This record gives sequence, C-alpha cells and structure tokens, in this order.
Amino acid sequence: LFMGPFVLLGLYWLFGRFWIDAKVRSQTYYGITEQRALIISSMFTKQVRSIYLNELLEVQFTYRSDGTGTLEFFTQLSGINKFRKLGYNRSQSWWPLNSVFLPPAFEMIPNPRDVETLILQTKEKAEQKSTESV
Repeated sequence: LFMGPFVLLGLYWLFGRFWIDAKVRSQTYYGITEQRALIISSMFTKQVRSIYLNELLEVQFTYRSDGTGTLEFFTQLSGINKFRKLGYNRSQSWWPLNSVFLPPAFEMIPNPRDVETLILQTKEKAEQKSTESV
C-alpha cells in the first residue's frame, strides 16, 4: 500500500509522460494571421496563446532529422529572455510548470523553415503597412 504512489509515479515517468505529450500535441493547432501567431490547445481546457508579430524580436529555429522542427518566439515581453543565458531544455516541457518559463513555440511542425519564412514575411508586411499609414 505504501509503495502504490511510487509505482504509479514510476509508471508515469516511464510511459505516461509520452502518452500525455502525444495527446496534448494532437489537440494543439497553430495559425498565422496578419498580426499574430496563434497557438490553440484544447486538451483539458481551451487555451489560446497569441504572439504579436510587431513585438517579435527573434524566431529561433530547431530542425530535426525527420523533417520536422520547432520555432520558438522571443519577444520583449518574454520572461525567458532574462534567463536565456542560463539555458533551458524544451524536451522537459512535459513538466507542468515549464510551460510558464518556456517561450511560446510551434513544436514539431512539418517544414519549419517554410513556416519561419512565412512568419518573417508577414511581420515585414505588417511593419511596412504601419510605416505607410504614419
């Protein structure tokens, strides 16, 4: 009886975190508008994260051998910018509190280089529109 919680924690550590990660990814959608990049997830509750392109300082690109990759969005409002020099590990994102500290990202998407190009072009067009209207 005393070992029960430890066995359950061990099973989660070995198998459950991968299952939960896959389930969360299957319920996550990414989009790009003229002004924002959107991350919509609906595993437990519907959550929408917006990254305003005019606040975007950097898009960090990670490419995997299977053709997928991750785009991380850094803005002047991202708390992680203060801690970037210390380093962080996105592979630990299954840990509940890490989503607070990790920058928003399009994770494990196909053709990430094309998506990065689209985001940067959209940002550039939005900046041109704002300077023309002034």
